[in-house]
Amino acid sequence: MPDRFGHRGVFAALPGTHGCFPDMIVGGNSLEMRNWSVKRQAEYCVQFAELAKGVTFVIAIEATEAAFRTMGSKRVALISPMFEEYLKSAIEYYDQAAGIETPYSACLKVKESIDIIKITVDEILKTFQEVDHDDIDTFLHVGGALGITGMAEELEQKLGRSVITSNAATYWYALRKHGITDEMPVFEQLLMKMEVAA
Repeated sequence: MPDRFGHRGVFAALPGTHGCFPDMIVGGNSLEMRNWSVKRQAEYCVQFAELAKGVTFVIAIEATEAAFRTMGSKRVALISPMFEEYLKSAIEYYDQAAGIETPYSACLKVKESIDIIKITVDEILKTFQEVDHDDIDTFLHVGGALGITGMAEELEQKLGRSVITSNAATYWYALRKHGITDEMPVFEQLLMKMEVAA
C-alpha cells in the first residue's frame, strides 16, 4: 500500500499543519487496519508528538478506545470497507490494547480506497445486519473513507445498540479534549456524551 495511505503519509503531512497555527492537530487515519500493534501504536504516538511540536493532538485509535470506555463496550461487531486482513489487524489491536472481544466481523471487500465511494447505503445496512447478534453491545466501523456518520443514528435505531464510527469518535474525542462539551443530537449516541470516561 502506498505510503500516502499509512503512517508515513501522516508524518509527511504533519509539518504542513503548523502553517495555520492550530490549537489541535487531529490524525483521523484508521491505522489499526494496517498490520498494527500496541507497540507500533506507542511508537507512532511518540513520532506524532515530535512532529506536533507541542500542539495538542488526537489520534483516531486513541479516540476509538476512549469511545469504548465511555460507552461501556466489551463485545463488539466490527465492520470495515476493505478486506479480511484489515479486519484481523483491527481485531487483534483492540483485543490487546483495550480488552475488547470481537466475535463477529464483516467487510465490504473494496479493492481500492478510491472505490469506497461506490458503496451503497443498502450494502452498508446489509453488512451491519450480517454481524447483528444478541451477544454484542456495540458495532464498530473503522475505515474513515466510508463516511457513515450521517446514518449512525438510523443504524442504532434499527440495531438497538451503540454504533461507533471512527470518524465520529475522532471528532467527539477532539471536541471533548479541547473542552467543548456540546451534545450533538442526530448523530450516534456517543456524541451525546459530554465527558470521556477514564
